[in-house]
Amino acid sequence: MTSDILLPPQPDFDQWLATARRASAGGYTREAILGGLRARLFTNQLAVAEAWADTFFGPQEWQTLTGQAPPPQAVMSCYVVATDKDEPVAAVDPAQSASVLVNRAEEGLVLDAVTALAAFKLAAQAGWVARGTCASAGQRSVLVTGPQHTSVAAEIAVHARGQIVVNDPVLVRLTLTRQVDGVQLAPTRILTERGNEITGARIWQWLRRDAYQEPRADVFCLTLAGRDEPVMARDLDLDRCAEPYAYPLARADHKPGPPPLVTDAVTLLGESRLAVLSVDPKTFVARLAATQPWAAQDVVQEVAQAIECHTAGSISPQDQQLQLFVAEIAKRLRATHR
Repeated sequence: MTSDILLPPQPDFDQWLATARRASAGGYTREAILGGLRARLFTNQLAVAEAWADTFFGPQEWQTLTGQAPPPQAVMSCYVVATDKDEPVAAVDPAQSASVLVNRAEEGLVLDAVTALAAFKLAAQAGWVARGTCASAGQRSVLVTGPQHTSVAAEIAVHARGQIVVNDPVLVRLTLTRQVDGVQLAPTRILTERGNEITGARIWQWLRRDAYQEPRADVFCLTLAGRDEPVMARDLDLDRCAEPYAYPLARADHKPGPPPLVTDAVTLLGESRLAVLSVDPKTFVARLAATQPWAAQDVVQEVAQAIECHTAGSISPQDQQLQLFVAEIAKRLRATHR
């Protein structure tokens, strides 16, 4: 997330929100579906409204792609307004599910604000959002995050004879296998036999710790296509490693089809020089499932730094060592595709 976005506590947020509401009244509204959640834009700038429509899936487009009815109510609001007398403001308040940009309409900043809201909302469903790019070969992919992730992911795709399959930002859901038929399901909520509701990262902690003691607990899941699929805890293969799958939040170059399995997470650290870390999926998923909160957009980078993993060292983007690393990751991606 950029440093321009302010997070609570913000004593002035209500005042900023009131200003944005007044300025956007009678202006333009646009809708978007982000990871199955509905977001609404309020703006007094036509160019912002058009850019929003070009960036995100609208409800009708999302329904055409998924075959599912969009949620009827917006759960996130983004205000982007221009005024004559107010100082520039960029702020997000997850508690109110709202973001405010006053006299700040940069495309990247709008994306940051919307992604921040989506990250907090999707964290409650045990989904997490990364600022990064997925390069794929077939239905398997490498998630690249950090500075210059787009160009590094593009190089991996070229070396792997693949393509960029998910553009920034990326939604990742962790799945377990249903024992009876091998279907992958992403748990989003649990209602235990004792009537307790489990959400967020606690879902994975509960499954590891308590699922065998409460096998009839209701586990509310999503299929890879995003359809609701409730099961009991006993239906899930808890001895098998969870699998991460990547989904687009923005519409850029999106091609309908099943989400790719993430086989590696590559983190680029730094600006002028890059420390490159690659994490195998089993280790990555195990650590991610134990990490809270999931609401941070860059949780993947925090996880990668906190565990032992392959390190290519501190190198520049043009360094031969980076090219060798890219070729190695691409070779592994091709190998998993076979």
